[in-house]
Amino acid sequence: MGRADLHIHTVYSDGMMNPEMVINHVIAQNQLDVIAITDHDTILGGLAAVDYLESHPELAAHIDVIVGSEISSRDGHILGLFLQRDVPPHLTAKETVDLIHDQGGIAIAAHPYTFFYRISKRLAGLKGVGNEIKAVDFDAVETKNSNPTEFISNYYTQWINRINQKLPETGSSDGHFLSAIGKTYTEFEGSTVDELKTSIEQGKVKSQGNIWHFQDLIGYIRDKRRLNRFLEEHNILLHLM
Repeated sequence: MGRADLHIHTVYSDGMMNPEMVINHVIAQNQLDVIAITDHDTILGGLAAVDYLESHPELAAHIDVIVGSEISSRDGHILGLFLQRDVPPHLTAKETVDLIHDQGGIAIAAHPYTFFYRISKRLAGLKGVGNEIKAVDFDAVETKNSNPTEFISNYYTQWINRINQKLPETGSSDGHFLSAIGKTYTEFEGSTVDELKTSIEQGKVKSQGNIWHFQDLIGYIRDKRRLNRFLEEHNILLHLM
């Protein structure tokens, strides 16, 4: 069985690491076969990761990379995998999923029933589509997200899905820093990116892994604030966004 982390952020949105760091870290840990770079509303991070692998063929034998994006639909966040171009934000969930499918991509409802994003603007990136998973043609639903805020939501999402749509269930870290990557993951038949896609389409995937500690979330917010302050003080742009 292969392992994939289908929800990773880099400096092309609000992550703490660049795509090259993600690839090097994952290969060094030797725990994942496939990763998806899914920055908010852009595929630039995924494209940069693919470029890095193409320029380092000795690494390409160890990991497959999916170009993706976490798209901010009007109804909540949606993971688009196997994308060739950006999907615009602020459309309805149905419109967003349709545009993903038009590219031959996979649409996954990210953390659909998160409860905490309303509490803090810092958690706005956790807004989910909620009951839209019952109405929109999603290919899968993320039932395990490694953020500690999702401890209850993960179980609730799994329960709702299994009594209603019975969509294939995926697990992903939603990693914004290196040590979070792979904490939760999707188990699939095979080891390649093509076999992963087939496993999702055939419903032969399982969400696995555990959340990381709440103090890690506090540390991430603290370190992200420090990084942003440093970048602003020195007028540094990490990417073209």
